[in-house]
Amino acid sequence: MIQLQYLQEHKKRSCMKFISLLTIIAFGSFGLHSQNCGDLFFSTYLEDGNNKALEIYNPSSASISLDNYSLRRYSNGSSSYSTVALTSGATIAANDVYVLAYSSSNATVQGYADQLTGSLTHNGNDWYALYKGSTLIDLFGVIGNSSVQTVGTGDTEDHILTRKTSVLTGVSTWNTSEWDVHSETSYSEFGSHTCGCHSDVRDFSTDAYSYTSAGAFFASSGGIGLWANTNGGGGNKEVFVSYELCTDESNSTTCGNTSRLMQPGDVLTFQMKGSQAYGEVGVILNSSPSFSQSYSSKNSNAALELYLGGHGNNWQIVHNGSNISTSFSTSSTEKTYDVSIELTSKTTAKVTINDGSSSASYYPTLSNSNVSHLTFYLKDDWNGSSNSNFYFGSDGNDMKFENSGSLTLSNTGTYDDISDPIVPGSSSSTKSLDLIIDADITIEGDINTSGNLTVNSSDNLTLGLDGSNNYSQLKVEGSITNNGSIIHEQYISSSGHHGISSPMTAGFGTTSGTASALYEYDAVSSGVYVGSYVSNGTATTSTVGRGFFAPVGSVGDFLSSAGSFTVTGTPNTSHDWTLSYVANSQSGSSDNGWNLIGNPYSATLDWNSVSVGSSVNGAVYVWDPSNDRYMSWTSAGGGVNGGSQYIPPMQAFWVQTTSGGTGTAYDISTTMSSNTLTSQSPTFQKTQNDILKLSIVNLSDNTKNDETIIAHSVGSIDGFDGKLDAWKLDNYGGNPNIYSFYVGDRLAINAVDLSIPKVIPMGIDAPQSGIVYQLNLEQIVTGNDYNVVLEDKHLNTFTDLTQGVYSYQHGGWSNNGPRFNLHVNGTNNIGIDEEEAIDNFVYQLDNEVFIHADESVYFTYQLWTIDGRLVQEGLINSSITRFVKPQSGLYLVQLKGDTANKTIKTFLK
Repeated sequence: MIQLQYLQEHKKRSCMKFISLLTIIAFGSFGLHSQNCGDLFFSTYLEDGNNKALEIYNPSSASISLDNYSLRRYSNGSSSYSTVALTSGATIAANDVYVLAYSSSNATVQGYADQLTGSLTHNGNDWYALYKGSTLIDLFGVIGNSSVQTVGTGDTEDHILTRKTSVLTGVSTWNTSEWDVHSETSYSEFGSHTCGCHSDVRDFSTDAYSYTSAGAFFASSGGIGLWANTNGGGGNKEVFVSYELCTDESNSTTCGNTSRLMQPGDVLTFQMKGSQAYGEVGVILNSSPSFSQSYSSKNSNAALELYLGGHGNNWQIVHNGSNISTSFSTSSTEKTYDVSIELTSKTTAKVTINDGSSSASYYPTLSNSNVSHLTFYLKDDWNGSSNSNFYFGSDGNDMKFENSGSLTLSNTGTYDDISDPIVPGSSSSTKSLDLIIDADITIEGDINTSGNLTVNSSDNLTLGLDGSNNYSQLKVEGSITNNGSIIHEQYISSSGHHGISSPMTAGFGTTSGTASALYEYDAVSSGVYVGSYVSNGTATTSTVGRGFFAPVGSVGDFLSSAGSFTVTGTPNTSHDWTLSYVANSQSGSSDNGWNLIGNPYSATLDWNSVSVGSSVNGAVYVWDPSNDRYMSWTSAGGGVNGGSQYIPPMQAFWVQTTSGGTGTAYDISTTMSSNTLTSQSPTFQKTQNDILKLSIVNLSDNTKNDETIIAHSVGSIDGFDGKLDAWKLDNYGGNPNIYSFYVGDRLAINAVDLSIPKVIPMGIDAPQSGIVYQLNLEQIVTGNDYNVVLEDKHLNTFTDLTQGVYSYQHGGWSNNGPRFNLHVNGTNNIGIDEEEAIDNFVYQLDNEVFIHADESVYFTYQLWTIDGRLVQEGLINSSITRFVKPQSGLYLVQLKGDTANKTIKTFLK
């Protein structure tokens, strides 16, 4: 292992920890430099009687002279200021602090001071402003306000305040949330400052892994030297040293559990120097490698390698593709190379090499994503006449690992995921990344940034499909400046009528499909059930947020066959819908108030994040033409037939308003920043509610199927609840329809209170009689399963669905109302012997009473009034027994068997 030594003692007022010689010389100025970290700001404040101090911090990587700055003090809420003179010629070193203290402060406070002054006379309601020339760069306090300001659990009087480590720049409006409060005697808060700009300036652990049959040393000129000398080629001498990227800056010797992966926009720069002949030398970016005491293990999970082998050969870039041969070679004499490696997306990079006379850039694709280690290696170094060492970070050109917060894509090609990088010193917090498109760029993945997007003139940004026709997404929380073209591609997998929408501000103004073939829904038109559709050619295809149906499969359709289409323009970043309400000619509230709208963004719309007006129901409905059926979703019940809260980009969907009127009750408000980048095939999302999912399948053609959901929601009504339930919209193409039924309403998702026993009528419609269908129950619950029994009123049978499926032949039922009842036990039955309530209980539906009892234990039942009159009796010959309800009142039900008797008290309405 490499011997670690210390370079120098800790500098009192620096936020850097000078750790091992290996780390500082090889990686001396490592740290992720935020674009916000370029100028001075206040870092610590003290007010306690005569003890007063103010600390200014330099977050940049260069020394700053205070001659360009002035400090203004505003006393007692005044809007006028006096100047606190700064020492002429004073400077603040990089990452260092400058402390001003009141000249009458105690000796401890004065010991931290770089400057003593009699002008620092604040007493809790005096404020400071730091100017650079005539420009305000930071502010402490509220100018014009004479009140002591509350900060956290303290205030600006008799306390020490320190700037939070997440603050990277000064402010023009004071924000108390940027400050932490300490006791007035916590003097050690002065003299240094930790910030996200340089959090310990260490992104690699010093417990680096190494293997050697040769050695490594620290070069006097700076950097790390490797030697693997063969003394004329007589032996295999090998060495490699690998370092892990870190976010945990609290420990100078280990990454702990917070290793840092290389992020888009990260730039690794270093210098290499040496001559090389018979062996090899290089640099490897590894992804979670598994090293061993074997030289070959240096290539474990290699993502990218800069490789040189043999005298006079060119440097090679080994990546996911054919090796790239650079224009740079070596000889027996020493050469110097400046190298930078920039991660341009999750799996693409830009490698730039400069040998002092020429510079060139190369664009490899990483073999593995999630780069976590940097490895240097050397083998059999002999220049033909003598031993030769190889240096990394030599001649004082220390390695740097930076992220400026800006990424420019200037090489035409295909890139994948690009997202905000992790803030230095954090394992999860991100910083804004500005993305600049300076070539024709195709994304096969997701762009997710809180910064800005700029597409330069004559350049194209294409959000394309990958090899599996999965779409790309764009989520930008900042501004979008489009001086070129932004193109979004989507894929339609089958013929039929597909619900689509545009993510662009001009709608379908520019599209590869035939926009004139699109249909829009017109609720005012006279149609069956839910209005009708405007004929193609007259649809308002430029309207943002509108949904359309696109016919696919014939000449003249939006697409003549299944495949991809594009929409070009500038993506929307916010959109509000104001919906309409139209009462159709058909009876029933399920026919009224329908609106066909669409996801207006280039990223997935999370319906849970949408602000929905009080007159808009909570369900969303998507037509699935591939299976000729509707998918629906509610927050209470989840999704049926693949329905989800996640609406993909370019997807149209149905929502419903509840009554006539105007105003915010009919609004839906969204922004792109609230979108998600969930995969395009999200799995069923388990909610907090217990869910009973009933599915039906045609046994002779299992592609014909449907499903419905009963969701437990305490306090919900038995009828349609607009915020929790979803109507049943008819399937087509030979599919059956299954739904719960309540007073004429057909529901695909029905939220009911299952804490008490329920009898839920179930309807099944099928295209023809004689077909055998199978019913299956799936329970998605947090506790014990429910007892669920299916009653077939046509055959007068009861089937426990928790024990198996139910098969039946469709047809023969001619009575009014649905053929089936679903009996679901509750958890709050009132009665004697309550420990058995879950197995034996009484409930009612309309004018029928049901007894759920264990027929292996009980044989007969009797119904008694509370005053002792026998009203009804009979045999228990199945798990559920029914009889006509007597008059309303309180009753006792007695269950009798050979070995057990049971009495249940119940109220019949």
